[in-house]
Amino acid sequence: MEYIIISIILVIIAIVIKFALNIKINDIKKLKDLAFDKEKNAILNKLPDNEEIAKVILNNLKNNHTKVKQSDDPKETTSIYVVLTDSIIIANIKNTFTRVQTVAHECIHSIQDKSVLWFNFIYTNLYNLFFVALIVLKLFNVINGMIWLTSLVLAGVIYYVVRAYLENDAMIKAKYVAKEYMEKSNVLTNEEITKITTGYEEINAIGVKMYLYRLLLEVLVRTLIFSVICIF
Repeated sequence: MEYIIISIILVIIAIVIKFALNIKINDIKKLKDLAFDKEKNAILNKLPDNEEIAKVILNNLKNNHTKVKQSDDPKETTSIYVVLTDSIIIANIKNTFTRVQTVAHECIHSIQDKSVLWFNFIYTNLYNLFFVALIVLKLFNVINGMIWLTSLVLAGVIYYVVRAYLENDAMIKAKYVAKEYMEKSNVLTNEEITKITTGYEEINAIGVKMYLYRLLLEVLVRTLIFSVICIF
């Protein structure tokens, strides 16, 4: 019975936070419409390709060690900074006006506290393995559900706090780093830069809270899955 109650509470938490943050389903479509704005994209077409932008931004951030490469998968749309190889892999984002801010975001990751980045990398992988292991062990009735459910919740809290800290830091600073790059490039007018940064503010107003909610939802869903398995 307690697992049913816990499962219901987890669902209620997800719903309440969704309403508290005023997250709507059509926000995803709105983000896409904003990101593919043709007028703003035409403005940014004056700038170099994403790899060159990344190299300049890294130089502005006094980072001369991180490598930059374009993703080999043309369908990949998520750019990432990989602490294991100290490299930024840029996805296929050339047709979105958010590309400068996205590149700036990953460049910021590259200069964050390396101990935190390494902890996040190692802990995330351990957290994933822990979740899978718990599912398998519970399915074979090897473990007591409540003890390990509590452990999974605590592990999820640590995962969320560390990941949210890194991402929130990069998301907040990215607009300013992107703006600095555009100003130093001497390619865009002040009016064009203002138009782009205003667009970033519109996107961030929706995107930041959506990302943090998605991150929290990831933890809640994993806990819910394990809790439901414990019912049977």
